[in-house]
Amino acid sequence: MKIIVTLAQLTVLCAVAYLLIDNGIPTRDRDLVLFLLLTITPLITLYYIHLRSVSKNTYTYLGLVMERRRLEEQAKVDKLKSDTK
Repeated sequence: MKIIVTLAQLTVLCAVAYLLIDNGIPTRDRDLVLFLLLTITPLITLYYIHLRSVSKNTYTYLGLVMERRRLEEQAKVDKLKSDTK
């Protein structure tokens, strides 16, 4: 299911990119709002699908990488705090 949603969101982003290249940046307010909705919504969806956990115990690959980096940085901060004491 994640693959289908990802492909659909990438298709929407490609269509928006094609329209942007073909017509340029929208100037009317209504067109600009539609452009922003069609751009931001797929990006948010892709972010939550690939970087956030599906449940509390199941992580995607990118989510695990980001969690590892966060824990490494936290360990560095903890080490610095303990060295100053």
